[in-house]
Amino acid sequence: MKIQSFEDLKSIAARYGKGLYAPDQIKVNIGMASCGIAAQAKAASLKAQERFQGDKGVAICQTGCIGFCEEEPLVEIFGAGKPRLVYRKITADKIVDAIEGYRAGDYQKKWILGQMRDSRSVMEDDSLNPLKDTAPLDGIPILEEIPFYKNQVKIAMRNCGYIDPDRIEEYFARKGYVAFLTALNDMKPAEIIDVIKRSGLRGRGGGGSGGALRGESARGAGAGGGGEGAGFAERPTAREL
Repeated sequence: MKIQSFEDLKSIAARYGKGLYAPDQIKVNIGMASCGIAAQAKAASLKAQERFQGDKGVAICQTGCIGFCEEEPLVEIFGAGKPRLVYRKITADKIVDAIEGYRAGDYQKKWILGQMRDSRSVMEDDSLNPLKDTAPLDGIPILEEIPFYKNQVKIAMRNCGYIDPDRIEEYFARKGYVAFLTALNDMKPAEIIDVIKRSGLRGRGGGGSGGALRGESARGAGAGGGGEGAGFAERPTAREL
């Protein structure tokens, strides 16, 4: 896989985006961060893989932390035109029934934490909500309205629980590296510094000085400048924050 342009990135993102938002199969995302594994998510995953091996109608996948560690193991199940549901405390003895029930439309409501209303990240507000035409299920709370999630706005952690952390293509599908390529291809160093200045981004060490100040200092030092901030203006990935 070689990426040399925005077009390359868009092509990969389009191919993998369908699997993230409207898969042909029923997709089962099992939260496999350390919190999930500690609550026996790995055993649930192995059970599901064993049961649905060779079943082209179900894809058993892993994802990162879905967020509500107290309710682990958390499992998300969804498919094109179907509700996107997050199930709670789905251990190995429950996971097959949860998946089979979802496939049959006989949802185990007592196991469901909530249903998603919008699966886009803050980086994707220029695209249509994949769930806008999906009718919500009666008697199941909207995930984004549950008190634990209600006031959360995920930025740096926006992909946790949505992508497989071992599949960088899924990161592309959630607009990963778009800011990096924009900065490299379309922006001048002064413009990058201005974006960082307006963001209020600060360093994590020392006095927590503004990132833009360090960038301006490095740029002002010219080609012979050195030190910690040297070349900062050419490091645009912080824009994603």
